[in-house]
Amino acid sequence: MDSALLHARSLYEFFTATKDRRGQRLTWRDYGADCRQESSTYNQFMKPLHGRVMHIDRDRAGYEEVKKQVVAFAVDILELWDGFQRNPK
Repeated sequence: MDSALLHARSLYEFFTATKDRRGQRLTWRDYGADCRQESSTYNQFMKPLHGRVMHIDRDRAGYEEVKKQVVAFAVDILELWDGFQRNPK
């Protein structure tokens, strides 16, 4: 499950990145100026997803809830992917 959540986090960051980190990591910015997308699912679970997957965080709120969202994350990411591929540059 941890690897699924790690992949979800990486894909969410790719599709929704707000800062221009060109050269540091690959994001939607490398494919076009208007490819950024938003995800209410990611916005809702961003903090616990980051705290569970990659960072040690004292505040473990949402830790158990994230484990129940793997399918919801997958569906949401597929929708983001679909939106991204419809806007090639």
